[in-house]
Amino acid sequence: MINKSKELERIEENEEEDWRQRSRIKWLFAGDRNTSFFHHSAQMKKVKTSIMEIKDQNGEVLSNQNNIKDYILTYYEEKFARHDVIECPELLNHNEVFVTQEENHCLSGIANEEEICDAVFSLDGQSSPGPDGFSGSLIKEGDAIIRNFIWTGDPTKRKGNTLRWDKLRKPVKEGGLGIRSLKEVNNAMQCKLSWIFTIREEPWAQMIYAKFHTKSGDMIKYHKRFFVWLGIKFAEPINKPFIGWIIGNGKKINFWRDTWATSITLREHIDLPNHLWKLCTAKVSDFINTDGWNFPADISLALLAMGINISSITCNPNSDDIQIWKPDIHGDFQSKILSKVLAIF
Repeated sequence: MINKSKELERIEENEEEDWRQRSRIKWLFAGDRNTSFFHHSAQMKKVKTSIMEIKDQNGEVLSNQNNIKDYILTYYEEKFARHDVIECPELLNHNEVFVTQEENHCLSGIANEEEICDAVFSLDGQSSPGPDGFSGSLIKEGDAIIRNFIWTGDPTKRKGNTLRWDKLRKPVKEGGLGIRSLKEVNNAMQCKLSWIFTIREEPWAQMIYAKFHTKSGDMIKYHKRFFVWLGIKFAEPINKPFIGWIIGNGKKINFWRDTWATSITLREHIDLPNHLWKLCTAKVSDFINTDGWNFPADISLALLAMGINISSITCNPNSDDIQIWKPDIHGDFQSKILSKVLAIF
């Protein structure tokens, strides 16, 4: 009987939580069961956001839900369909600058550990999950459980800190216990996902690349909602210094956008307007013949000006290009190597 009562209570709590999330009510946290209240709130929200009738371009009123759905879908497909655009570079010279170079550098810079911690632990625990699929409450509760277990042996009991958490996270050789925080583990998982995306051998990676990149290889500038892509973008700057190439015939390597010559791309060496970069689609294979490198003299001089001595870079025209994880002797991704980096990222 007791077990049945506990099971009933658990089901009621799950039902209440389900309706609370649907209703998106954040100001009510404790008290009697509020399932019916949340249910009514969710139903009211559904009514407010429902479209019962809509008038088409001919003035005809549509009330059938299937007709409404088809009309809205057709409207936005036509609205956002690809159209030929006449480029006019002269217009760019008349754009007013609102953000200084210093402000732009600050906005596009990589967040430090303190800023990341402040952002994560200030998340509303009742909000929707982030790009990694974790809500703010899950991350905070997970770290709290680990700390409680280390300090008291019981994940449900809290005790005053007798040892700094940062010290416990240090490697055993440095006097810690080598415990990794959930944030670091989550970052490592996203880095692995980003690596699989970068080598683009999996069909899903090829699909996402086509969805979020232009034909010239540049990342799109407008927003598309896809939470996996946000995680890949977050991990890209972490992975970037570790990614390299064993150059073969150069057919897989983008001359301007891949890190085949230095730890940064050639595009980052050159300041050009975005509309001109659309024309830069060269592959490294364009500068390789059966005997090896085949660079025109002016391009070789330009590379030297960037600090790149092409004669010191090996290529094998008779083999395919291989993308590698540089810290590993076999070129394979290793999440363990990221541990020290992610501890300070």
